[in-house]
Amino acid sequence: MRFAYDTRWKERQLLQEFPVEDEMYLEDMEEYDSNYTYPCRCGDEYTLTVTDVRLRYDYAACGSCSLCIRIIYPKNDPVELNQLANTNISDT
Repeated sequence: MRFAYDTRWKERQLLQEFPVEDEMYLEDMEEYDSNYTYPCRCGDEYTLTVTDVRLRYDYAACGSCSLCIRIIYPKNDPVELNQLANTNISDT
């Protein structure tokens, strides 16, 4: 099952239609209503939900334009990410 997931994930990344605007550390994003947001240059924002963080999505798309950012997660603290996601998962 893991192999199938990894294969689909790699295909998804290769077929990505959104241009990557920037790379952003998760801790640089603002937490708001159990979501993580970062302003886009178009005036809207990139958004990650707690579930996205728990699943460690690599990209966040802008809600209004075609840009996206690549998310860089903390390498040394996966436990903190899991605790954060599990704490806020009931809020979504």
